[in-house]
Amino acid sequence: MKTLDSLYMVGVDWKMVDTAKLAVLEGRVDDVYELLYPHVDELVVLPTCNRFEVYMVRGNGCSMCIEEVLRFIRLHVGVEKPRVLRGVEAARHLFRVASGLESMVLGEPEILGQVKRAFEYALKRAYTGKLLDLVFRYAIKTGKRVRSETGIGKGSIGIPGAAVILAEEKLGTLKDKIVGVIGAGEAGSIIASLAAKKGAAKILIANRSFERARSLAKSLGEIAEPVEWGLLERLMTESDVVFAAITVDRPVIPASVSRSARRGLVVIDISNVPVFESLPEWVEYHGFNEVVEVARRMAEVRRSEVPKAEKIIEEELNKLMRAVKKRIADEAIETMMKFAKAMVDNEVRRAVSVLRGRGIDVGAVEDVLRDLAWSSVRKSLRPLIIALQEAAEAGRIRMLEEVRTVFEKEYAKVVAKID
Repeated sequence: MKTLDSLYMVGVDWKMVDTAKLAVLEGRVDDVYELLYPHVDELVVLPTCNRFEVYMVRGNGCSMCIEEVLRFIRLHVGVEKPRVLRGVEAARHLFRVASGLESMVLGEPEILGQVKRAFEYALKRAYTGKLLDLVFRYAIKTGKRVRSETGIGKGSIGIPGAAVILAEEKLGTLKDKIVGVIGAGEAGSIIASLAAKKGAAKILIANRSFERARSLAKSLGEIAEPVEWGLLERLMTESDVVFAAITVDRPVIPASVSRSARRGLVVIDISNVPVFESLPEWVEYHGFNEVVEVARRMAEVRRSEVPKAEKIIEEELNKLMRAVKKRIADEAIETMMKFAKAMVDNEVRRAVSVLRGRGIDVGAVEDVLRDLAWSSVRKSLRPLIIALQEAAEAGRIRMLEEVRTVFEKEYAKVVAKID
């Protein structure tokens, strides 16, 4: 297993580049995996609407891979100096991300699920390995601890939740209102679900993929109805409020659709790029920045909880470092014991062969001989096992790696003799 020094993070987030540009990278995840995986040992790409981060474990071409990621980011979003972190700092950053401390809206709840899904995506496709598996599992555990043991999530709302709060402020309530939702992705799903909980009379859901709109509507029950993308006028004419939450690179809803809007309609657009070409003057429009301000206003109560969250992060980071050291020690011990077992089996076979050559029947005691020999070897190696475990605690990782390498070579020699 690699050490934490082998871990790198290269990425950009909302602090460094406009979120509209980040949307371009969000759709290029598979390109990054294809570009980098042949040259690294492990890889996880974390894409969200507010960040694009690549976590990788050093391989023979790691320096080249870092340059490739930097070039990729520069090409697509124009950031000349993306963030590059290594080792413990890379792990700490991921823990902070999973805990919501690096989010545009402090403590927002969606990011933990996004981290988990990014890890699962890589895991199912065999891009991860022992180190990233450990790092991401600890990060997810940390995010859960922070939310359960601090008030960082008190009144915690992400952008979708803030959009719903803004709608309530403008309309007074969503109870008995007709709500239109453009977009059936993660943000649209959260908005639709919240609207249902707020007592909306009907929720109309439109998405460029009608199947996704239908699936979301089905999950909400009779209150929701899917609408074909070509019938967006229904949302504009029937709804009291329309939420837009889709990823686009330019406005995709023409003015001809917008002009059908009922008078007094409230439109709240949290898409990375405004989705409407234009809106008539009788529509009350609120864009992404206004929603962010609502979320930040709600987040003020949570700022005092940041030190508690950071303390938990450091506790879990120390646990991770100990776990990595222990795993490396365990691998060295496992290799040593594998060699010892092969030696015992080989020597017992030789002893049995010699005894049989002298006419002695050892069939009944062969297993006893093997068990006694293996027990003696285990007892003899116990002081060395303890020494290796202590070396791990002391951080003498190189020595552990050398021990593992030596025993791997010796094991190969024993196996070669048997063959």
